[in-house]
Amino acid sequence: MLHKKTINLKWILHNVPKSILFFTFLFCIFSSFEAILNGYIIGQIVNINMSDYKSVFWFLLKAFAAYVVTYLSIYGFLSFKSIAIKYLNRRLKYLFFNIGFKAGMSESEVVSNITNISKQIEQNYFNPIFMMVQVLITIVSSLIFILKTNFVLGMIYLVFSFMSLLPSYIGSKKLNSKTNVWSQKNSTLINILSNIMQGRNEIRNFGVRKAFFQKFNVQLSDTEHAYRDMSQFQYAIQLVSWGIALVSFLGPVAIGIYLSRFSALGITTSAIISLVLTSDSVVGGMRELTSYQSVIKSTDDIRVIKYEENNIKVTTTPKDKISKDDGLLIKDVAVNLNHKIVFDNINLYLKSNDKAIIMGASGVGKSTLLGAITGNVPLDKGVIKFNSHDISNQDYILISQNLWIFNGTLRDNITLYSDFSDAEVMRVIEKVGLLDELGPDPLNFHIKTNGENLSGGQNQRISIARGLIRNRKLFLLDEVTSKLDSENAVKIRNILYSLPVTILEVAHNIDYQQVEQFKVKQFKLTKDSLKIIS
Repeated sequence: MLHKKTINLKWILHNVPKSILFFTFLFCIFSSFEAILNGYIIGQIVNINMSDYKSVFWFLLKAFAAYVVTYLSIYGFLSFKSIAIKYLNRRLKYLFFNIGFKAGMSESEVVSNITNISKQIEQNYFNPIFMMVQVLITIVSSLIFILKTNFVLGMIYLVFSFMSLLPSYIGSKKLNSKTNVWSQKNSTLINILSNIMQGRNEIRNFGVRKAFFQKFNVQLSDTEHAYRDMSQFQYAIQLVSWGIALVSFLGPVAIGIYLSRFSALGITTSAIISLVLTSDSVVGGMRELTSYQSVIKSTDDIRVIKYEENNIKVTTTPKDKISKDDGLLIKDVAVNLNHKIVFDNINLYLKSNDKAIIMGASGVGKSTLLGAITGNVPLDKGVIKFNSHDISNQDYILISQNLWIFNGTLRDNITLYSDFSDAEVMRVIEKVGLLDELGPDPLNFHIKTNGENLSGGQNQRISIARGLIRNRKLFLLDEVTSKLDSENAVKIRNILYSLPVTILEVAHNIDYQQVEQFKVKQFKLTKDSLKIIS
């Protein structure tokens, strides 16, 4: 079943503590006053009696206090924003980790999501969302200040200011078209480059280097021409914007000066200066909003996380429903993969503590049968039970030639960070023969990634110990000795066959003397049967 998780504003509000959101918003409001401080304070200078030192002192003190409060608020906003983003990053990375584990994604894909994709979402979505809120509040506070200072002149300033947005708005469609043309030509250039690099041996061999280089050169010239065309149009838009910005700046000033001569509409020199310095924050804020919106839009695809969980049945069987004497039952099992029958009508019964080896030609489906028992491979039909109940992950341990041994202590590798006592761990490592091989303090012996500082046999015994300490009664073995020398292979099988557990092993090479010694049953798997050999 396909699942979908969307990282959006609702997700943000759900994953950041309400107290953090509250203080972020509170500091955001106070930090927005920075845009109007310069306009207000400088505008008031013309009203101060410079010969009255007391008035000058109190004016400067109030201005200083206002700036301190504003800049401390900016610091508070940025600090709480970073705390909020910390919560979001942690939740997002855990989400990628959890989904990757459930969906069976590759290690590289999960690492890429946690490192690269989450960083893109942080920089291009989380951060812009918070900054957009600040810009919106700044625009609102600036508008209130402008219109309150002088409504008529404020409206004139806003009309002229918004004129500077026209070139970008009018030219955006044509600029997008030119950008798309350059992008398509650049993609074609990269494809040609990739094809040439991949086929360089054949190009040399057939003596066609000149033709391919000419094709590359023509496309390179075409691409760079498209880039210059796009850039020139951008510069033209910028030039027109500068011209309109000049008119937007000087036009309201001229109107304000003219009206102030007649003391019309309460327009003063102070009001003109305040509005000149503040009005641009509205238009500048609009430009910022547009910029942030574009950045956020670029994350639309990566913020929709689609995944499909593996259909692995993970169940826990109540202990009171487990019969100790039943064993493993495989009845009328069939597996069909990619519309191809792997095997059909497979039947097997092993009593508790029975040992069995399945043999067969390569590719016949021996490992697939183990996958079906564990639930990693879906059944087309049939049932698999252990001790009279549907087999669950609590019943078995699967040990293969591809062992998972991680960087950590021997204790960690056996307990897998579960709550087992040191005495329990010591008991199982003694049983698998590791007690005297890893120094005076074996539990804290540090193992390197993939067990690089251990032998293949020692790594196998760690896997066996994991099953023993969890009291698993069914051991599924998939070519466990294929990478071991004959001496270690015998040791591993001696340990396994001596355990009071049911064992089902898939193997190519076996020691018949050992098989006879431990009375191991032998089966041969074919496409339509599983027959006992001895």
